[in-house]
Amino acid sequence: RHDMPPLRGHHQLLAISPLKLVVFKSRIFSARYLRTFLLKTTRYSDAQIMGILKQAEGGVPVSELCREHGMSSASFYKWRAKFGGMDASLIAEMKDMAAQNRRLKKMCCVFLCALRRLVP
Repeated sequence: RHDMPPLRGHHQLLAISPLKLVVFKSRIFSARYLRTFLLKTTRYSDAQIMGILKQAEGGVPVSELCREHGMSSASFYKWRAKFGGMDASLIAEMKDMAAQNRRLKKMCCVFLCALRRLVP
């Protein structure tokens, strides 16, 4: 390996940890890359989001909610499209299914990488 030229760009990421791959939005990334650049922590918990949506259902104007909680109206409408009409148990079930889907995609990715190594 020392006689090979150094890798540049995205090839370098694969050389660092070829088995630590993550599927994110139907694309394959190294876990290190995602931790560094893509994944953000959420500012609001599920309970807070549900509370904000219930306030809006109660008649509080969206502009006032956004000002009060320090969020954009786009975030509110995205949450309403995603979580509208759900209760806490349905949100928890949806998140569990999403986590299970991520694990299955990762297993599929690992399997395909191993298969590519076997087939010339």
